[in-house]
Amino acid sequence: MTNGSVAVVRRYLEALRRLDPEAMFAELDEDVVLELPVAPEGMLVVAEYTSEGIFANGTPYANTYVNLCRVRGGKIVETKEFFDPLALIAGLAP
Repeated sequence: MTNGSVAVVRRYLEALRRLDPEAMFAELDEDVVLELPVAPEGMLVVAEYTSEGIFANGTPYANTYVNLCRVRGGKIVETKEFFDPLALIAGLAP
């Protein structure tokens, strides 16, 4: 991450703190994707779950996940999964 990237985020967050939408939008790309994980009922499902197993090399694996799903018309139209990548890397290491 470059100092320029950090500066952009700091300017955005400072504008947000000041409730200055003009300055906020100045830091956003025209194709920005805004996600609101705490959307009204019916728009977003948040699931937390765990998994356990053993890798092919015999190393045990356990992780906790958070999955955000957006549902429209009875089908998932977007899903994002968050997990601890270090647990995965540790199990894949030789």
